[in-house]
Amino acid sequence: MSGFEALGMACAVFQTISFAQETTRLCVDIYRGLKTPDSIFQVNASSMIEAAVRVKASCKAATTPEEKCLIDVAKECTSAAAELSDEVRKITELHKKGKGNIISAARGGVTSFWKKNKMNSLDNGLRRHTETMQTLLITRVCDQNEAGRLKQRFLKSFRFQEMNERVNAVTDPEDACFDRVLQSFEKTTHDILVNSSRNVESTTRLERSFGEADPLWSSFADWLQSDGQLFWIQGKPGSGKSTLVKYVASKKVTQTLLKQWNPNTRILSHFFWKIGTSLQNDIEGLYCSLLHQLLKGKDELTSSTMDFFPSSKSKKSCHDWSVTELNSLLTKVLELATNQEHLCIFIDGLDEFVGDSGQDAIIKILSDFKRFTKVKVCVTSRPELWLKEELDMAPNLKLHDLTAPDMRKWVHGRLQQFETKLTFSLDLSSDLVEQLLEKAGGVFLWIRLATQSNNFRKKLEDLYYDMWKRLGEDEPLYRKSAATYMHFMVGFRSMKDDKAINRCAGFRHSNPLTVIKMACACRPDIRKVLTTATEDIDYKMLNVLCETTKNQILTNCSGLLEIYRSTPYFRTPDHPLSKIGDRIDFVHRTAYDFLIGTEAGQKIMSYSEMSDCEMEVLMVYGVLGVLRILHLGFDARRESTAVTRLLTRRLLTLQRSDGDRQKVMDLWSTIKSFYANGILACGFRRWPPPPIASIVATIRPIFELEAKDLDPNEATGVLQGMPWHEIQWDNRSAIPLSEVQTLLSQGAEPTAAVSYISMYYSYTQIGKRTTALWEFLHHTQWAMWEAGSEKRATPPQVVEIAVQMLRKCPRIDQHGMLLRKEVLYPWEKSKHSYYSRDICTKAGFSANVAYLLDLMLWYLPQQDKAELKDQVQFIRSKIEDPKISLRTVVLRNDEQVLQRFQIIDQQLFQGLVELMDSRERNLEHVGDLGQWYDKALSLRKDATSMVSIEYEYDPEKNKM
Repeated sequence: MSGFEALGMACAVFQTISFAQETTRLCVDIYRGLKTPDSIFQVNASSMIEAAVRVKASCKAATTPEEKCLIDVAKECTSAAAELSDEVRKITELHKKGKGNIISAARGGVTSFWKKNKMNSLDNGLRRHTETMQTLLITRVCDQNEAGRLKQRFLKSFRFQEMNERVNAVTDPEDACFDRVLQSFEKTTHDILVNSSRNVESTTRLERSFGEADPLWSSFADWLQSDGQLFWIQGKPGSGKSTLVKYVASKKVTQTLLKQWNPNTRILSHFFWKIGTSLQNDIEGLYCSLLHQLLKGKDELTSSTMDFFPSSKSKKSCHDWSVTELNSLLTKVLELATNQEHLCIFIDGLDEFVGDSGQDAIIKILSDFKRFTKVKVCVTSRPELWLKEELDMAPNLKLHDLTAPDMRKWVHGRLQQFETKLTFSLDLSSDLVEQLLEKAGGVFLWIRLATQSNNFRKKLEDLYYDMWKRLGEDEPLYRKSAATYMHFMVGFRSMKDDKAINRCAGFRHSNPLTVIKMACACRPDIRKVLTTATEDIDYKMLNVLCETTKNQILTNCSGLLEIYRSTPYFRTPDHPLSKIGDRIDFVHRTAYDFLIGTEAGQKIMSYSEMSDCEMEVLMVYGVLGVLRILHLGFDARRESTAVTRLLTRRLLTLQRSDGDRQKVMDLWSTIKSFYANGILACGFRRWPPPPIASIVATIRPIFELEAKDLDPNEATGVLQGMPWHEIQWDNRSAIPLSEVQTLLSQGAEPTAAVSYISMYYSYTQIGKRTTALWEFLHHTQWAMWEAGSEKRATPPQVVEIAVQMLRKCPRIDQHGMLLRKEVLYPWEKSKHSYYSRDICTKAGFSANVAYLLDLMLWYLPQQDKAELKDQVQFIRSKIEDPKISLRTVVLRNDEQVLQRFQIIDQQLFQGLVELMDSRERNLEHVGDLGQWYDKALSLRKDATSMVSIEYEYDPEKNKM
């Protein structure tokens, strides 16, 4: 029987005993001849009988020894009451017969005197029953005290010392810059409650009010009122998720909205804390916290729970419970509690869960909650993959997207004191606010630290190191992985900041570190696929591997690195590689400074086992992987020099071991493979492309590797492809003097002919048959000066190279074309230039080697002539009959269409040639070129003077 039933029965027994004892006393008094009022006697007897009836009705099956004893006493009391009832009836009858007759009364008293002993016996029995009941009552009180003590111990077994530490440490909502967000929540709530009481005609106004409030809060408010069981608040580290939960879980408006779901709804909450104790960051702490909140103040629920779990009486602390027991207990308590009320549970920081049971424990508890239709759960976390997979279908909000207006208000408030004191202008204050907001990246904690005190740097360092410590000391694999990713991020930033390579492919200022670059650098499987030029690419598999890399970064890097959406390489949404261009960056700009400039940051970086050289080699592999994808997808090719520059300007200087050196050489082999397969271009706009040794002629360490053991034909080919246009002639160290000597020593022939096509944009291609000597002289004496220069001078190294080549040339009777850019594609110039009468800009001249050698010496400074006396004398010995002549000219015909003509009669234009030579040597614009243009126009129909040699070009019909 229940406690109340036992108490009711005990009261009835005490009443029966009390009335029975009084009735017995009255009977004895009557038997003694004492006068007793009939009314008292009858009322007392009647009350005894009623109490006995109640005792009889209370007797039920006993479940404890105390209850059995109580029932036995009750039965004996009932029996005594029955006997007394008979005596009362007899005495009453006797009293009625003897009323007014003293003799009859005396005779009745004498007759009944022998029953006095029986009355005394009943009285003694009743006294014993009284003592027994008192003992039972004392025992019952003691039992109740013990039960209360057991309940308190049971409840205390779920409480742990630091249970509320995390929520108390969370920034109070009134101290956070959440004004707009929180006011919007309250406004949304108000709109809902006001409109819910209106009729259908108010629907339009309701929709309007929702439109004015944050749609995000509208969805959350809807969820609070609905039968929806799960809601997800996601946000960046430090964006204020915990503060928001603390606010929402404690506000009356939340309870008001929940009442729309069910009037009897209770709110519970739990805050995970990754850097806290084990009970603060694992599933056991969650179970204990929720059980304590559920049972506190619920005496009947506690009793029922303890009845279902007899072993609970032996539990004294949370450490006495196993996780399995706690899970079963929580399930049962939720089942019992939801018979009486509805529950809304807020769980903060799912991503901060740490435990031996792993992430599956969180997934399981969320699944368990779904079994209870009267339980709804709101969770918060960072948007980590494993949580996305579980929660993506649930309604959610992204907190870090909402806080910018509030943060702006916060910063303005912090700076207002300076504005009042006129420490700086309002414009400066506004600029500072925007800079702080940009740096904050939507994270309230950063902006709060930045505006709090002069100790900002130290506090920010503590924040970053705190984020790192959340990986846990027992997870070295995660630490190594995270440090490796951050090593790549720091290294990539360092490479981009190096002006020596900031024009190299993948490392320009605008180039981010993308997921595909990181994946290729970090994962050998991806690197093999993307950097083996002949390997087929499985795009779907590649996408899966990139997603894995992305998830590892988000999971392992403690929030120090973030991934942001970028413009996709492939704009087709369903393309498997549409997201590989997502960029990776530090969560804040100051995270980079923390890693490279603090002791704590260096400790983090030390977990990476890569050398700086290995890291940068792998980073270049990442760039090569992207270049291959772009080549396959768009037939795009970057110049090989944009990659090879990295070798000397970074990698070769970082080599610290044979292992580093081998990694650089392996990378060079990959670059050569890319070049051989057309993924990297030569950059010279020629086909077929020159040997790669020509491309790296200015990268001495690499050239020395490639130029080893060349046969004469190979050496000649390399010399013919030398990139004279890439050389910085004012930088002696950049001039490949020793490289030319090496090639000539291996049998390279400067006058051996080579044929190729020069491509001047897509619409001009010129077939060329030339030699290494001519290409060298044409560039150094013509092409590099075609824009004109008052400081034109021949570098002495040019003379030295010319001498080396000439010593290998038995004859130098070669001649070739000297073409200006305007001649190659005149329609590229502005329209008015077509009418220019400067015929030299439209003329094609031819010259021999002797003429270019003569120009070389003409512009050699006198001091250099004296120092290079022998070389100058040798060159002069090679100059015989220097010649230059007019070969082609571009004119407009009568229809104003551009047309190219070949000059037949050289004598007609000899004066123009001499004028042009004078202008070239003296750098003076002398003579009337207009008359020569007019003369050429007048002769264009004279076939003996000139003939048309190409199609007509009308710029009005062929606009680019």
